[in-house]
Amino acid sequence: MLSTVLIWGMPGQVVHVELYGLGAPLIAVVLGVAGANARFMPMTISMMPVFAESTHNRKWNYLFSHFISINTWAEMHNRGYEIRSDRRVSYFLGFSVTCMIAGLVGVYQGYVLFESMPDIVSLCLIFLVPIYFGLIMSNTLHPPYLLSFIFGCLLGAPMHLLSPEWGLVLSGTIAGTMAFIIRNWLKDFIKIDLRIGKILHAEEVEDSRKMLKLDVDIGEEKRIIYAGVKKSYAPEDLINKLVVVIANLLPREMKFGTSDGMMLATQNDGEIIVLQPEKDVLPGSKVS
Repeated sequence: MLSTVLIWGMPGQVVHVELYGLGAPLIAVVLGVAGANARFMPMTISMMPVFAESTHNRKWNYLFSHFISINTWAEMHNRGYEIRSDRRVSYFLGFSVTCMIAGLVGVYQGYVLFESMPDIVSLCLIFLVPIYFGLIMSNTLHPPYLLSFIFGCLLGAPMHLLSPEWGLVLSGTIAGTMAFIIRNWLKDFIKIDLRIGKILHAEEVEDSRKMLKLDVDIGEEKRIIYAGVKKSYAPEDLINKLVVVIANLLPREMKFGTSDGMMLATQNDGEIIVLQPEKDVLPGSKVS
């Protein structure tokens, strides 16, 4: 019950109880609880404007922040601005204390009743926490959250076998880091602007065994693109061809000129094959 009052966040309490029960080092318990409850920092910051017009001493905000939970945060964001500014603090404290008392009553009931429950019921209750978090995650399709949840599920058992004391902290840290890295990679990939281009003119580049200089119409403008396809294509083979171009790359300075884009191609047994649409489309059409 003391952890309910001091931690006041179910994920943090779950981490605290599990790591404490495993005999984990104090630093592992602290890091695990801090990581599980880190979400309260942006929640607290986002809720401070609700109390901006209140006349209370701002030093009390440090104490008020401890009472923030998902319930109080959602309630104050939904109804806070509808309440008179001089009554918002009182409403927040009343609502928060009520939630905390209800939580304490539930914890006490669970503690008292657990010993008298049939074993099958006790075993079923063990799955309430993962089911709870699973339902929360099922409500979002935001890639970072889903990725971290999936990676956490996959890493949980191996990390526990590797180190029961640090398994929870390690799986959460690794899963979150992997999701962050992949999200940034996907974000950069999504930014790529693929367009259909029409090659208006092509010529060989002097003193180059690979490069052809292409004049490409991408709809809104015409670009000069240097492409290393000379091995498989003569200049006249590419004139009036529709190709796929990355249109939002920074211009690249080369010794024979500036290449303003990239034409996509692949290879098959050493032969370069330029990617082309199956049907005629307008130059500048986006590829998705």
